[in-house]
Amino acid sequence: MTRGEELWVAACIKAALPGMEVRAHDDGSSNVVHELDLIRNGSSAGAQSAIRTAGGGDASTKR
Repeated sequence: MTRGEELWVAACIKAALPGMEVRAHDDGSSNVVHELDLIRNGSSAGAQSAIRTAGGGDASTKR
């Protein structure tokens, strides 16, 4: 299941990068797997992780 911070990061990417498709990747099988795949024109354009900061706010870090 997609967490709130992943939805937030996906929405930010889509707003900032028109034409970028964002797909859920993390299946929960490992703590080191990125959460989102970035796809442009049918090809992989990158990977994105979404994290929640210790203070409870949302933040993202690119791997």
